[in-house]
Amino acid sequence: MNRDDILKMEAGPEMDLLVAPLVDWDHSHNYNECEDDFYTYCRNCGDEPRFSERENDCEVPPRYSTNIASAWEIVDKLKQSGFLVIRLSTGDILGNQWQFHCSDKWREVTHDGDKDYFANAATAPLAICRAALLILEDKDELQ
Repeated sequence: MNRDDILKMEAGPEMDLLVAPLVDWDHSHNYNECEDDFYTYCRNCGDEPRFSERENDCEVPPRYSTNIASAWEIVDKLKQSGFLVIRLSTGDILGNQWQFHCSDKWREVTHDGDKDYFANAATAPLAICRAALLILEDKDELQ
């Protein structure tokens, strides 16, 4: 997959699976807990523990590309890995596009030697995921 493919990629399960390794997704179920401490279903795959015949591992990652809370796990992981988050904002004057921009080094005066990753999308989670995929293409940068 090249840069153009990543920047054209739409939100959905395929993208979620591709960015999941970045946040070290552990394949655990994300059960919806009711007030009586009874788990009803997995938010990711729909598994119901009382009726499940599945293995213990969840095969569906969180919805990183469509849910901002899940996408923020990616932002946190990037910051832990030493990336500098520069901007998450609407990228045009009409607010039609979101832009996520980060760099692999802290900037002081010059931009010499640093590498920027940025992506535009209709939603913030999709912009975050596209930039994350660009970073995963440069795996050497991650710790």
